[in-house]
Formats: sequence, C-alpha cells, structure tokens
Amino acid sequence: PARRARASLAVLPQLPSGQVHEHVLERRVAHREPGGGQAAALQQRLSEAQQSLQRDYRRMRQFETRYRLLFQASTEPVLLVDAATQKVVEANPAAAGLFGQPATKLLGRGFPFEFDRSSEAAIADQLATLRAHGSADPSSVRLQSGGRLALAVSLVREDATTLFLVRLLPDADQVRPGPD
Repeated sequence: PARRARASLAVLPQLPSGQVHEHVLERRVAHREPGGGQAAALQQRLSEAQQSLQRDYRRMRQFETRYRLLFQASTEPVLLVDAATQKVVEANPAAAGLFGQPATKLLGRGFPFEFDRSSEAAIADQLATLRAHGSADPSSVRLQSGGRLALAVSLVREDATTLFLVRLLPDADQVRPGPD
C-alpha cells in the first residue's frame, strides 16, 4: 500500500528583535491503510504546539508593551547603555529632560556624558565594579551644569547582549558613600 506525506511550513510573526523563526506547525500524513489514528494524534500534538507558541508570543508582546509603557512613563531618568560599546541604546523622556535634549539625540552617545571630570572617573570605577562583581553601590555624581545626582547602575541581559540600566536619581543626599 502506498503512503503519501505532505508537510507544510508556517511562519510566525516577526519577533521584536527582528528575527523570524520558522517552525513546522502542521504535518499531515494521509495513509491508505489502517492506522490513520497515529497521524491524527500527531496532527493534534502539532496543533497544540502551534497554539502554545501563539500564546507565548502573545505573552511576550504584552510584556514588551508593559515594559515600554513603564519606561516611557517613569519620572526617574533612565538610560540603557550597551555594556560593550558604552553607547546609549535607549533613553526615557525624563532622561531627555534632564539633559535638555530629545531622547533621539541621546541615542548612540558614549556614556558617560554631561558629567564633570571627577564624576566621569567615579562612573568608570562604578561600571568596572559592576562588571567584575555583578553589582555596584550608587554613587554621587555632578553634572557639568553643577547639579548633583545619585547614579545607580545595574546589569541587564537581553539575549546575547549585556546592558547597563542607568538610573539618575535627583536626591543625591540619600546615597551612602561606598567603602574606600
């Protein structure tokens, strides 16, 4: 008895990272002999896998939307800086307001910027400590304009990229100096 098999591919929507993942979502196997129940079971499992992928994708999109809303609505100035290049990859509106520039003008700038020289050295030490130990105490820094801030930095991993989450807190008096 002859068997015929046909497999079809479907493509998931493009993911936020720009990648497109292809998955075998459906496989139909038609038999001309008894035992077609196995093919139906396989088709059922593949259908369930497709539904699970769609639910996961929907959850990921919802999480991304919540993250974007929180990032944009935060009154705390926040920068995301690529740890390898030390260039700003994201800046929220509060950070744009702090530096007096549109957020798009901050993207691609080398970090740190707009800080006085002694603060730049302290920031470099803080980033080195963060890289070496995975955490670093907040530090008090001074802008070139003379304002003081508390700078808190933490590591964020996204796929194969490591980012610095830089929070610029206006109340520098609450920062305890780190051990010397």
